[in-house]
Amino acid sequence: MMTQPERKIDLRKDQFLLNEHIVQWVQDFQPKFKKILRGHTIFHASFLSICFMEFLSFAIFFPFFKEYSLIAFALALLFLTIFSYYILHLYSQTRKPEQLKELKNIFSDGAKKIIDFEDELAESHVSLSEIFCKFVYSLDGIEYNLIKLPTFLQKLNPQIEKLSCWIYWQDVFSVKEMALLAMIDEQIKLVKCDATSLEAHTALANAYVMLSALYATPPEQEDDDEEDKRWLPSKSNSAELKQKFQTVAKRAIEEFKILCEYSPNDPWVHEQLAYSYCDLHMPLEAINEYEQILKLNPNDSEAFFKVGILYFQLGRNAHGLNVYEQLKRLHYKKAETLISYYGAYSD
Repeated sequence: MMTQPERKIDLRKDQFLLNEHIVQWVQDFQPKFKKILRGHTIFHASFLSICFMEFLSFAIFFPFFKEYSLIAFALALLFLTIFSYYILHLYSQTRKPEQLKELKNIFSDGAKKIIDFEDELAESHVSLSEIFCKFVYSLDGIEYNLIKLPTFLQKLNPQIEKLSCWIYWQDVFSVKEMALLAMIDEQIKLVKCDATSLEAHTALANAYVMLSALYATPPEQEDDDEEDKRWLPSKSNSAELKQKFQTVAKRAIEEFKILCEYSPNDPWVHEQLAYSYCDLHMPLEAINEYEQILKLNPNDSEAFFKVGILYFQLGRNAHGLNVYEQLKRLHYKKAETLISYYGAYSD
């Protein structure tokens, strides 16, 4: 059973012991999360089983009913069960988001006790943000493993993983979203503590990138990594998530622009801006960032490759061919891949 952490640790004195407690807190929290999800599943499964048994019993014993009153009673019992399930289901759908929010608050309060959180201490906001980040990573793929089969049915695992994801994806997504939003909130507080800190703005930009990755439509994978090819429900590609992705990606861009003002000669900042512009389908802005990278590092083959693709996609074939020649001179292995984009122009 999960318990609240009892010992406060000065994060400035015993970093190793602190990390141990944080890892343990994250690990101990998963069973409580799973208990909430499985509790709702048991509720649905129980009612469906009762309805099925009542319907089956009615179908089997119908020929033996001698009085219409017994038929009426059996039908009334079946409809009462269905109506009760409908009412309780509405309550369950309302209660579950509240439970998940309470769960996040309990996690946050426990984490604050572990690190002896002080709101005016910048280091506290950094540590709390990192704990939320660890929590999010601990939930990766959990939606596929919440339904377990006995050993002799292991061949059905691929189908069961899909079923598990279909049932639990939304709940796992919601908890990840709440944790990442809490992480961003801590990073914003950190920026308020030191508004000109490059580290604070970098951390906030990275937090926005993590949240945008949660909202992003999963890309088609070109490799053989089975984990990356896992099935996802259609709601993972909804218009609402696309809108959220656009909003968060724009916030990330604003943070990277701030970093660019403070550190205009850092190729990493321009690279992150280029990625964000590509995600937002803003190729002209992305090209500008890649060109900035190439001014800072004229032999960056990967930047040449990516800007070459954008040139071809925009119909700037002369520029694209010039990049192709540059990559051939640099003996870059993706040069031939780049030329395959020739003629890829679309409006």
